[in-house]
Amino acid sequence: MFRQVSAGKNHTCGIKYNGQLACWGRDNYNQVTNMPSGTYSQISAGDYHNCAIDDNGMAVCWGYDYHDQVTDTPGGTFIQIGAGFNHNCGIMSDGEAICWGSDLEGQSNAQPGPFVQISAGEFHTCGIKSDGSVICWGENDWDQIDSPDVNLLRPQIEAGRYHTCLIQNDGTLNCWGDNSSGQASPLGGTFRQVSAGIDHTCGIRSDGAVVCW
Repeated sequence: MFRQVSAGKNHTCGIKYNGQLACWGRDNYNQVTNMPSGTYSQISAGDYHNCAIDDNGMAVCWGYDYHDQVTDTPGGTFIQIGAGFNHNCGIMSDGEAICWGSDLEGQSNAQPGPFVQISAGEFHTCGIKSDGSVICWGENDWDQIDSPDVNLLRPQIEAGRYHTCLIQNDGTLNCWGDNSSGQASPLGGTFRQVSAGIDHTCGIRSDGAVVCW
């Protein structure tokens, strides 16, 4: 049984109820077999690497490391982390964001916080600040960082490859960016969780049903 799962490009990782990690799927960069030991509170799967926060708040990453997205993992205490394509961003215990790895499009140029949630996409990053506002940075070829002017009570945003989705205060979804495969045209209903992939998006509705588009 798992208390959290996160899907990467061709693999998935999760945290079991006992806090231990489990990963499965493609393993070309040891993103599945090179899991660290210990117990963890949060995990995020990137394209070919993963990052997790242990029970002491320390971040650890493993897998593909061409842009130092694994070896440059900073110390300190984290409250949340997001693994992207070749970069990662996390929220430190003081609420400020920190990013590392590839910065080709400015996706690792962390903006001032404080933040309550952050999500790393392919070449962009989005976060929700403590005042409920949304800010994104990095590549904008698909308008994926043109975030709406909102004051969110539900701190959940998801950056996909070239699109972004968030849960609005009424539980409905708002998505923007690349919509070439309909990934930014969410289905109706109210949601409690959303996950944005490369060319698709999935969410958990308020009644627990899972839908994808």
